[in-house]
Amino acid sequence: MLVCGFDAKTAPALSKCMIFAQCASTVAYNLGLRSSQTNSSLIDYDLALLFQPMLLLGISVGVTFNVLFPNWLITLLLIVVSLAMASRAFSKGLETWKKETNEKRLILEGSLTPGPANFTTLDSLWTTVEWKKLSLLFAVWCLITGLQVLKAYTANCSTAFWIYNILQAPVTLAVTVTQALRMREHSSYKLRESLLDESSESSSASLKAAGRALDVFRYVFFGVLAGSIAGLLGVGGGATLGPIMLEFGVPPQTASATATLAMLFSSSLSVVEFYFLGRIKVSYALYFGAICIVSAFLSQKLVQKLLNLLGRTSVITFTLVFVIVVSVISLGGVGIVDSIQELKRGKYMGFGSLCA
Repeated sequence: MLVCGFDAKTAPALSKCMIFAQCASTVAYNLGLRSSQTNSSLIDYDLALLFQPMLLLGISVGVTFNVLFPNWLITLLLIVVSLAMASRAFSKGLETWKKETNEKRLILEGSLTPGPANFTTLDSLWTTVEWKKLSLLFAVWCLITGLQVLKAYTANCSTAFWIYNILQAPVTLAVTVTQALRMREHSSYKLRESLLDESSESSSASLKAAGRALDVFRYVFFGVLAGSIAGLLGVGGGATLGPIMLEFGVPPQTASATATLAMLFSSSLSVVEFYFLGRIKVSYALYFGAICIVSAFLSQKLVQKLLNLLGRTSVITFTLVFVIVVSVISLGGVGIVDSIQELKRGKYMGFGSLCA
């Protein structure tokens, strides 16, 4: 959007409209897909329930910061955060690539039996979609969006304004904590790096409870962080949530599909917030959104063909890195040029006011 000539305030709003359209197309494509490796839905609804509420809370925080922060600071943060995410995601992709290469070598030598192929199959929506969990995700979205709509009809910085803002925290936190504790209770569901060794003889009930509390803190922190970055910089929540899921050891295909579902809700919330802030030009949003719907569908087809051809899920991670790097080069460059021009014109470069 910055490349197209929009300023750093309008660009994030239109970007969110495009991201919402892209997510809607991708989620519609993924809903009926079943992973051949796990024989379950490609989308992990447990993870979506874990991160989506805090992602929505973070979005609200990020949009607020977008109003307060000057353009030059938003550009700087975009460059720094994007490079950090790309670097970490590239390391995870390289690690997965080496693992896949080693597995292929062992299979050729006959030392390893080939596992299920890395592809997905189309199945009935009634069997792949976990409707109760999806309904809960939608219910959380409705509550947060409702609070945003109510806030839009109050005076900035009024008592009602702050009440509607604060009420988002207990709603999202309750869902995340409940889901985190429920997942910890199910021994079949384990993340790659556990903060506590459950089999240790020294593990007492109190220590296990402390371990669960620390895990919950991590989920809350990373969820809010991903949402704040997405709301502030106008990037997709999947670009921040995807690498986080990879850090937790989630397979690339599942991480991508799950992050996209969470991003569908978070981006739509951002669209609502930016609309009431008067930063969305509807004609542009509809035009770019239509392009994103078509391109997202075609991209899904292309990625699936590459996965079937190469047999490497690391391709998804490297694709994510490529998108982030291209964004840094294009958006960062344009943002720097715009900031220099604003400085030359003597434009105010300080922080804005939330109550203006």
